[in-house]
Amino acid sequence: MIVFRIILIVVVSLFSPFAMAQFEGIKICLDPGHGGQDSDDRPTDLGIGTIYYESDANWEAIGYLDTLLQNLGAEVKITKTTNDPDAPDRQPSLADRVQVANAFGADYFHSFHTNGSSNKSVNYTVVLYAGPSDGVADYPDALIMADIMDDELYKYMKTTSTSARADIPFTGFTNGLGVLNNLNMPGTLSEASFHSNINEGRRLMNSSYRKAAAWSIVKSFLKYYDKPLLPVGEMGGVITDSQGNALNEITVTINPNAADEKIYTGDSFLNGFYFFDRLAPGDYEVKFEKPEYDTHVQTINVQASQYTEVDISLTGGPAVAPATPLLEYVLASDVGTGINAGWQANTEATLLGYRLYYATNDAQTTWRLAADETSMDAQSTSIIIASSNNFIDVPDGDVYHFKLTAVEQSGLESGAGDIYSRSSGMEGEKILIVDGFDRVSGSYANNYHDFATNYFTSIRDSKEAEISTATNEAVASGTINLVDYEVVVWFVGDESTADESISSTEQAKLALYLDGGGKLIITGSEIGWDLDNKGTPGDKTFYTNYLKAQYVSDGASDYSPATGIAGTDFEHLSINFGLTYPEDFPDDITPLNGSHKILKYAVAGKNSAVAYKGIFGAGTIDGALVYLAFALETANQEDQTELIGAALAYFDKTITGFENELTVVKEVELKLYPNPSAGNAYLEITLNSNLDKNWLLTIYNLEGKIMRQSEHNFDIGTQILDLNTSALERGLYWVVLSSHQLVKTLKLVKK
Repeated sequence: MIVFRIILIVVVSLFSPFAMAQFEGIKICLDPGHGGQDSDDRPTDLGIGTIYYESDANWEAIGYLDTLLQNLGAEVKITKTTNDPDAPDRQPSLADRVQVANAFGADYFHSFHTNGSSNKSVNYTVVLYAGPSDGVADYPDALIMADIMDDELYKYMKTTSTSARADIPFTGFTNGLGVLNNLNMPGTLSEASFHSNINEGRRLMNSSYRKAAAWSIVKSFLKYYDKPLLPVGEMGGVITDSQGNALNEITVTINPNAADEKIYTGDSFLNGFYFFDRLAPGDYEVKFEKPEYDTHVQTINVQASQYTEVDISLTGGPAVAPATPLLEYVLASDVGTGINAGWQANTEATLLGYRLYYATNDAQTTWRLAADETSMDAQSTSIIIASSNNFIDVPDGDVYHFKLTAVEQSGLESGAGDIYSRSSGMEGEKILIVDGFDRVSGSYANNYHDFATNYFTSIRDSKEAEISTATNEAVASGTINLVDYEVVVWFVGDESTADESISSTEQAKLALYLDGGGKLIITGSEIGWDLDNKGTPGDKTFYTNYLKAQYVSDGASDYSPATGIAGTDFEHLSINFGLTYPEDFPDDITPLNGSHKILKYAVAGKNSAVAYKGIFGAGTIDGALVYLAFALETANQEDQTELIGAALAYFDKTITGFENELTVVKEVELKLYPNPSAGNAYLEITLNSNLDKNWLLTIYNLEGKIMRQSEHNFDIGTQILDLNTSALERGLYWVVLSSHQLVKTLKLVKK
């Protein structure tokens, strides 16, 4: 059993020689929120080998606060007597906590909490009071205290902003917060800061940081009751290395080797926090130390009743390996066996340069140096090597696979990131593999992968081609131009709404590529869910017009294998997927706008892939598409190669192989003029059948924002619509005419 009165060191002469009785005759009820690591105790993994429980922090902070207030003369009551996870009374109900305060006859009630959110970046302070709207409180004095306390907490907590709010609008609950209901006195609830913010959560693991929070509430009560401020102050802050990383087990000494020397030793929770209280006003010589780092000495002035915050960055320290560099592309060399590689620059001040390695076999079991920091210094972001004969370790034959590391001046080397491949001395069509798979929070949880090498091997073993690899970011930025390649193979894994499977910028690049007659193989298990089911109007337009599909439903792991549709070029295939990493939610899709289903799932009636040949958008040259609604890299290498080979063969055929299924939509003919247009533009619609009389006209900009939208009823024959585009700014727009049966898209250029 953990008994409250013994969890803290009781300091009888807390303020000696400054003992005072500011709160004599005042009764305060304190409530440590939550309790005993129960289900609602919001456990948080902070990456430090231990779990943060909110009630532990609340309990310790209230313990400090109880001691501080009593030493200032207050009579204090705690709403519970233990936080022991095994004690039956570890978490009284909210109503019971209120009853404790009422029975005690408290003059004021306060409940202490820390906050949590799925958004790990937020970290603000908020103090809540019972009230129907902000600025209106059931007890006006509670609003006064909330305005005081949020400012005081903000001084001590490392939060970014602060506010005082009424509980009903803040929570959205009709009755607000239960712990503030039916109080016979003013009361508040503080969310001091966010334990879900990784750095703040680690600070909240520090007992002294909890004590600092208690001091902020003591200062709040002094101001609330208009009592004399204390003649002592506090000092604290965070100690980091030169890169801004909080340091463990720091030592801070006030007035070293003097009679009044004070020493603080930090914890091992990666917060770097230090704190001194009950300091007489004046200047202090403060020494900040950590083994292997340069000692820092500074004079710090402390003022009465003030918290002096001083953050310190220590120089020196043990050498650390640089961050893993981000390889952006490896391109086949124009002269055959060489390489053209590019990457994003690292930012370490002590960076020496980079090292480019190549694998001597497809299994990637042996790596040798192609180039090092002597030719790839800290300022470089690319390298071109004319021939593999110029590699540092000259290979005996062709090599294909590459990885990049960074090296620090001490010689420490980073790990490698994604592995990319390029062809060696091969000719034929230019093919680009685009790695759009950055998600690490889904079924595949590793930071890096070598999936591009599997796609490369499948292409290389299917046909003679000049093959390169790049990231989707390199395509989006314009570093790599899709139109330089006859075929693009683009994979996104299980990227979904949170990770943006295909961004609006990438959609625009792909649309232009397909308009110009490009050939695209694209694979991903959540593209339909993201773009068609949950997407913006622009996402939906791209999906239906360029991926030629309609999302039907989310699949499951039992949808494997995907097998070929009889009568198509893919009928011989059977692809067992979900092997490399779990494939939990492959999309079920159906063909649209002239495409044809080519693969089906193991579950009856569920389709896994479509193919299309013909005109895309406003293009005039036939393009081609194979869209797989599952992640192909989850299949074994043999199955990947069979499918990629079938797709490339399909692209090479003069006829589609689908003539028996093909229905060319001639019912609607469109003409957009003038285009480009400097003023107004008009759409001529010729309806040749009773296909559908009800149509929706929408004009989007490239970001997917709706610029114009109107509904129309068309009869058979020709009609002309004024698009009212004269006020549109210069740029490219999509004009989309859609019915329940058909979607037609044209490009409009405003000049």
